[in-house]
Amino acid sequence: MKARKLLILAAALALCAPSWAGSQLPGFDLDKHIGARWYGVYIGGKKTGYALEKLEKIKYDGRSAYKFRMDLDITISVMGQSQKMQTKDYRIFYPDGPLAECSSSMGPQSWRGIVNGDTMTLITTLGGAKSEKTIPAPEVSLDDEIAPLRLIMKKPKPGESIESRMFYPMMGRTITAVITVIGKKNVLFRGVKLNVYEINTAIKEMGINAPALITEQAEMLQLTLPAGGMKLVLKLEDEKTAKDPSVETVEILDASLIRPSGKMPPAPRNKLRLHLTGLKNEECIINNERQSYKKLDDGSYELTLSRDTLPKDSPDIPVADAEVREYTKPTDLYQSDHPDIVKKAREIIGSTKHSARAAQLLCLWVFTNVAKRGTVTLSNALETLHAMEGDCGEHAALFVGLCRAVGLPARVANGIAYSNELRAFGGHAWAEVYVGKWIAADPTFGQLVADPARIKFADDDIIQSARLLQIIGEIEIEVLEPKD
Repeated sequence: MKARKLLILAAALALCAPSWAGSQLPGFDLDKHIGARWYGVYIGGKKTGYALEKLEKIKYDGRSAYKFRMDLDITISVMGQSQKMQTKDYRIFYPDGPLAECSSSMGPQSWRGIVNGDTMTLITTLGGAKSEKTIPAPEVSLDDEIAPLRLIMKKPKPGESIESRMFYPMMGRTITAVITVIGKKNVLFRGVKLNVYEINTAIKEMGINAPALITEQAEMLQLTLPAGGMKLVLKLEDEKTAKDPSVETVEILDASLIRPSGKMPPAPRNKLRLHLTGLKNEECIINNERQSYKKLDDGSYELTLSRDTLPKDSPDIPVADAEVREYTKPTDLYQSDHPDIVKKAREIIGSTKHSARAAQLLCLWVFTNVAKRGTVTLSNALETLHAMEGDCGEHAALFVGLCRAVGLPARVANGIAYSNELRAFGGHAWAEVYVGKWIAADPTFGQLVADPARIKFADDDIIQSARLLQIIGEIEIEVLEPKD
């Protein structure tokens, strides 16, 4: 599993974890709930770090305001290398409801949104470069922040639900969650029997379901988030226990592995037939020239994967086709207008104008020069060019940035790919490049025309890619004999 998906989970924590606010509930005094709560963080049953949820009363722009904060501090192993991941999220609301400011950060990477009337200034810092843009102010309020509390304080029955919205500055958009009461049960917590609600938070855009246990006073005891084949669990603890430094290191790659049944044909492969069971999210079923699904009577799928072929005539760069122009533009993650990226891309392709040849040169350069090393970061082209190391996400992001810098349309694909070494499918990011038609290219392995043993579940979208966190823990794969 690409480590950046844990960053997405960290952001999702803020939406799934109930805050203690309730200023608009009759008789509720929010000031009495100012303080901190600590949680131990467990991945695959092993203690990996802690989380802090904190409510503060502050002065903001001369007015009283409430600041809701969520910090995550965990240690994981990425491709055999132990790395610390620290994220910080906060949202600031005025007592009468409006959002004033929000922020997400991980190390030097940060995203900050500041509301000014009907607009928000969104400030992004990646690769040492800062960018700003103005967007409409998100329609989120204090009521959204306190949605779980509003639901629990109603003493709800099973099946009752409430909707909540949260703006993610890292993604630049608002996400909606539906919080539903599943039932009630008794649990033993710190030697005391408690009546608790079992609730589920469903984040549709991410395809994530997060069950939780919450007391009748709306205090969260436990929250579970999908992390591929493992679970990320927050458990309420005292500060000393939560911050206990004797954590266990979990190899995050193991969370993304799906070991297929059946015999995998040897490489090189031009076609592959698979049987998929447990694929519940139909939005992840992508049919194109490269992959074709057939739904079977039992709800499972037969999937045929084919290797792309290069077109006989590829256009020159810059590619002028209007329908793919969007994929030549710079973005926060593919900083193709940055002088360093433009210079490197032109240096690599030299005088080449043929799009397929240029794509091949760029793909092989990234494969040869970027060191294979697991990272805990949000993959982007500029930081990868400066660091010259990374995993599949960094390889794909840099390749896309270099392609766009010379007018070659490119984008990232998210899904799973088969590893001969691991004998398993695992979470993977590769690229798609337009050379007269879209072809799958994998700079991590130096393949301009990628092996077909890749299943694309999500487009080039951070939120869509989060679907893999749920999918990988649910599907099973069987390799079928090839048809004549």
